[in-house]
Amino acid sequence: MLRAAYTSYIGTGHLFKWGLALLWLVGCQRDVSVPSPLKPHALQPGRFLVVLQGAVTDTLEGTARFRQDTSGVVVVDLSGQPDNRRGLSLEWSSAQADTLEAVRRWIAGPSSSAFVVGYLDWPPYTFVTEAGSLVLIERSRTDRVVATFRLALGALDRRTGEPLEVEAIGSFIAIPVSEK
Repeated sequence: MLRAAYTSYIGTGHLFKWGLALLWLVGCQRDVSVPSPLKPHALQPGRFLVVLQGAVTDTLEGTARFRQDTSGVVVVDLSGQPDNRRGLSLEWSSAQADTLEAVRRWIAGPSSSAFVVGYLDWPPYTFVTEAGSLVLIERSRTDRVVATFRLALGALDRRTGEPLEVEAIGSFIAIPVSEK
């Protein structure tokens, strides 16, 4: 009887240790940031690559152009090819930070804050930024903007009113709109 109690105690101790180890591993995985699998250095100037997952699953490639409007907002248009109706537009005001965090936004147009705002045109829906970040790798030159990003985008299904979600992971090397 004493031996059975000892064996039960040891078994419970092992179970407790393995449980703690498992909780520690789960906690570590939550803290690790997942780098973007897309390297901007592999792209030609004026090009982009975006992987979409969720309500829309696809890989978009195409042209990347940027412009700056009179209010200082930088707009990067990523137009898909061969279907240029599908693409992503990113907007942010001229902030000094190299990493811009996106926040939940259900808005019809650009925001005046320093946060990145994204719009994914995927007819018949336009997905809008909910969360994510954009890392500016190069933007001091006037002839190109280089960045990687990871955005959570959302839209509402017009028939059912259900939320549709897309994660966009991508990179671009955008050249000015005036260049061909």
